[in-house]
Amino acid sequence: MNSQMQAQAMAALQTAARDPLRAAELRRLQEQACRCMDDLLHAAQSMLAAAGPPPPLPGGGMDLVMLRGAARQRQGRAEERAELALALICGALLNADNPDWDPLDPATSSEDGSAPLLALLQTDLGV
Repeated sequence: MNSQMQAQAMAALQTAARDPLRAAELRRLQEQACRCMDDLLHAAQSMLAAAGPPPPLPGGGMDLVMLRGAARQRQGRAEERAELALALICGALLNADNPDWDPLDPATSSEDGSAPLLALLQTDLGV
């Protein structure tokens, strides 16, 4: 999907959003897409967590400072996994029709930034 097609899709979504019957259907589709995206993000985060090494356990006695530090490290890794999962899923959506896309090589990514599902997720339907 090129930039012109993306603009046409966004215009069609905006036009449909002004029609009360179509807007209700679009909101239903958008909610369903949001739930699916959320499920995908959780699944990707779980896979990334399972693929990584477990956090090291401190030896000896544990005090409150060590526990706080370990909790901050776990939280930081969880946030990194969430960002990576979102980037991978959005990249996959943007490059669905790009057989040369390599998530590890930004130069292979599609440059038009178009994806119908992402357009639906980003459209303000006045919910």
